[in-house]
Amino acid sequence: FTQDPFELNRNLYFKGGFCKHGNTIRQSTFADAQIRGLWLGEMEHDVLISRAAQGLIPIICIVNGTIDIAKKAGAQGLLAHYFIDEWGQQVVYASKYRAATLCDVMQDRGISTSAKDIPLESLFRPFESWLSHGFGIWAKNEIKVSHLELALLHGYPLSGHCICE
Repeated sequence: FTQDPFELNRNLYFKGGFCKHGNTIRQSTFADAQIRGLWLGEMEHDVLISRAAQGLIPIICIVNGTIDIAKKAGAQGLLAHYFIDEWGQQVVYASKYRAATLCDVMQDRGISTSAKDIPLESLFRPFESWLSHGFGIWAKNEIKVSHLELALLHGYPLSGHCICE
């Protein structure tokens, strides 16, 4: 799993993250990244799949994904699951890591936390389970996660801010 702050910050472009630049905080999206010259002419789902295959994002989530996108992720060596989520959205979750856990991500990134921060069942749940069930902060029927769990699963910096490029 990447520990590079630059790459962790780039992952925020896939969540509509926020970018702190001096005293200004502005939204940062995939379209903003393209304006800055990143991933020009590429589709967001293709970039996500590529970054997951490179190990830059532990788990990707593509809302409005299709079976074809899941197959494309599979062809890149990712374990991919396609389903309709609890809000009726087509979603693709994918990762190159089947058996990895949040505990593995935390160890690689040098992060320590207590059981009060992340439940034990989440720490040791294999990624394959996260992928096949889906997860989210607002989940009712899927696995409900905290902001910290979501940041670790999607490879976001824990500060919540990114370095503008």
